Parts: sequence; structure tokens; C-alpha cells
Amino acid sequence: MIPLALLALSFSFLFSGLEMAYLSVDKLWIALQKEQGSWTDRWLNKFVRHPTHFLSMLLIGNTLALTVYVYAMTSLTEETIRSQLKGFWQEDLLVFLSQSLINTLIVLILAEFIPKNLFRFKPNFSLRILIIPTIVFHYLLHIPVQAIVSMARFFLRKFLRLSYEEKKLIFGRPDLGSYFEGLKSSGKENEGLDGRVLSNALNFDKVRVRDCMVPRTEIQAVGREGGENTLKEAV
Repeated sequence: MIPLALLALSFSFLFSGLEMAYLSVDKLWIALQKEQGSWTDRWLNKFVRHPTHFLSMLLIGNTLALTVYVYAMTSLTEETIRSQLKGFWQEDLLVFLSQSLINTLIVLILAEFIPKNLFRFKPNFSLRILIIPTIVFHYLLHIPVQAIVSMARFFLRKFLRLSYEEKKLIFGRPDLGSYFEGLKSSGKENEGLDGRVLSNALNFDKVRVRDCMVPRTEIQAVGREGGENTLKEAV
């Protein structure tokens, strides 16, 4: 049971990390990378353009992994915990609560907190390096994902009277800002493309005229009779 529990916890670690990487990734960067023709970039672009199916796949995979983990850990710890609590009042309830507490702490630390913080720092790199297992999960869980998404849409339309349509991916100012910041931090700015200038241009609507004006006390004037040398000295 120990190998099964470790394997299930590893899968949960992977699914949680991929979810955070997907939510943090620069989607504009992925869309532009697709034009280079790499199969990795084409798959990433496909996942980005279908967020419902991709996130559903991660959710289903993580749920299955946690179910297997809880089953394995329950089988491993039940006898030990029961021997320690033997003779106590409501022994079965105390065993259940103890197992729940242990499993919750382990899952929160090893399958939630650590992977989500780890994958959040380099989301683009994480998705690219894990693209092969992600594609495998995509095919393995394709049928359950389609079934659950279809049932969810049916429930929303028939019972809650809500229309559900997956929105087309549209890039806005935050995406552009994130992309330009990435160019600056990575040092991959193209010739003639200044990421700092473009980032400032995106925030130009927040700039007031007085922020761009030179205070009168700092203006240096040169008379008409002043020659070229005088002007250079003033500058």
C-alpha cells in the first residue's frame, strides 16, 4: 500500500502544480509561440484555447488520485491508530477523525501548498517540460471529461436556465503588459522593440500632463543672441 499511496500523492502533486501553472501562464506568449511551428507550442495553444476541458481534466485526475491515496493511507494507518486508541470512548469515530486529520495535513502540504507555489514561479517552463505527461492525461481522461462537461452544461441549461458557452480567448492590456514584462526580464527584446517603452505606453492613460511638464524653476533658457556653443553649454 505504501507504493500505491506515494504514487497517488505524486499524481495529485502533478495535477495541482499543472493547474497553478495553467492559471499563471502568459497566454499571449503561448499564442505567439505557436507561429514558430513547434508541436509543443501547438499543444499548449490548444490547451489555452479550451480552458474548460483542460481544467476539468486536471480536476478529475486530481480527484481520482486523492481517492486512491485516501484508500491506501486508510488501509495503512487503521490498525496502528486503532491500537493506540483501543478502549477509548467512541473508538471508531476517533479513528476516523485521526485518519482524516493526518490525510488532510499531508494533502494540504505535499499536494497543494508546495506544488502550487513551486509551479507558480515558472509556469511557462513547467507546462513545456511536462507537456508529454499532460498529453497522456488528456487522452486517458478525454471520455470522462467530455461526459462530465456535458452533464454540467445540461444541468445549467435545464435546471438553472443558464446558457453556457466557452468564451473565445481575447487578449487585453494585462496580457500585453505581462508579455512585455516577460521580454524585459528574459532579455529577449527584439531589435527596435523596447519593452520598457511599450509597457509605459500601456499605462499612458494614467499619466497626467503635469507629470510630464518641467517645473519652471528647472527650465534653462538661452537668449536669441546666444550662439551654438552657448546652447550646448546650457544643455
